Amino acid sequence: MPLPDRIHPSLLRIFRRSTPDDTIAFVDESYVAPEEDFSESLYILVGTAIKFEHLASTRSLLRETAQSSYWHTTESMRNCDGRQKVEEMLKLCDDFEDLQYIACLRPLQRNQDIEHARQDCLEQLITTFTKNEPSLKGILFETRHSQSDNDKDRNTLKRMRKKKLLHPEINLAWVSPADETCLWIPDLVAFTYRRTFTHGGQSRVKGQKVCPESRIFTD
Repeated sequence: MPLPDRIHPSLLRIFRRSTPDDTIAFVDESYVAPEEDFSESLYILVGTAIKFEHLASTRSLLRETAQSSYWHTTESMRNCDGRQKVEEMLKLCDDFEDLQYIACLRPLQRNQDIEHARQDCLEQLITTFTKNEPSLKGILFETRHSQSDNDKDRNTLKRMRKKKLLHPEINLAWVSPADETCLWIPDLVAFTYRRTFTHGGQSRVKGQKVCPESRIFTD
């Protein structure tokens, strides 16, 4: 599959080693912090899995639907036109036939518990991906606020490799959604789960896989 002319070096490293039948996972988070004015505080980590051969068409459809090369679900929800666009993007996600979702959720007791919840969910998410996706070749995370935050993820994944829960040939990268459009999908899904709990109603996203030993909410 031809690669984009301009591509992040970390993505290039993964994609050059991938074949059409390989699977790439994309991971993003959302949470309701304890200090927010909602009855339940929670952390959500979402992973989506896409076949490598479908990445180019998926990116194209996402940008076409968004009518932009930039996307952030929370920002789009701030006005009427943006909310309509979110609905269109969610419908597009529903229509993707081969898209797989895993959502791991943890309740939060205090603000400092967010990082612990992320690392807990991260281990559960990756364990489930590796069990259910034998063709998994790479995992792409939305880059966090600082390099030290990314390093916390790396330390968790390093421990998983030592415990043989993560194969050494599965490559990892932390990049911006501006570098990889497919990261828009877990952003959408994580936001939708969050809104299910903060505003009531059912999640609009179909096709979730259940992550063992995690609180999972599906349609």
